[in-house]
Amino acid sequence: LWPRHFPQLSGSRHSPHTGAMVCCASDSCTMAEVVEQAPILEKVEYGESGDIDTAVPAKVGKTLVVPLEYGWQDQDIGMALEAFEPSGCVFVSGVSSNAATAIGSYNEHVEPSERVRQGDYVVSIDGHTDLHSMRRCLRSNATMDLTIQRPFLFEVRVQKSGRPLGLAVKYDASGASLMVRRVEENGAVAAANGDLVCGDRIVGVNCASYCARAMLEELRNSDCIELTISRCLGPV
Repeated sequence: LWPRHFPQLSGSRHSPHTGAMVCCASDSCTMAEVVEQAPILEKVEYGESGDIDTAVPAKVGKTLVVPLEYGWQDQDIGMALEAFEPSGCVFVSGVSSNAATAIGSYNEHVEPSERVRQGDYVVSIDGHTDLHSMRRCLRSNATMDLTIQRPFLFEVRVQKSGRPLGLAVKYDASGASLMVRRVEENGAVAAANGDLVCGDRIVGVNCASYCARAMLEELRNSDCIELTISRCLGPV
């Protein structure tokens, strides 16, 4: 084992702005006061690109065990992860195609259907499912087994029609998702009967996808909204 070369959660070259967004007006969203920190578990540079192979369909709920090994002490993991308390699901917000990273090297040597992708979930590391232990493994272990689960995706169509959106989300400004914190009973989202639950992640809003800033803009400015929701089914 050796100390990993990872950015710190605070005071590092990656110090993301975090906050809670409450969408409460019919044609706009107001920024709520930051209630608690929503830390990125690890944040790394993507390398050459963060693209994924979308031509290969991912089986919903499929679980992969990814044996990860660092080739040298300062090797980057090659993916960005979002982990918001109290949710135990770790969302893969970006994956590097650079083979010099640990994930990039793994993806290069497996079939496309077995690759780690943006939008996947890390449900355990070396059998650990709590965020504290997973963070410790990422920072200190030279080898580890990541249990990856494909997301369950579904769509919800929302028409504001003068009503408040009625949706509170938690997000990182440089992240790729908006995590659902609360759905208000009398809002447009609840009226859509979308069956959203706390911990679901919004990964698409109309034409914007996997970009928190762009998705928030769509929520602010659109009356007709099509949400793409990602749900982690949990360990199997």
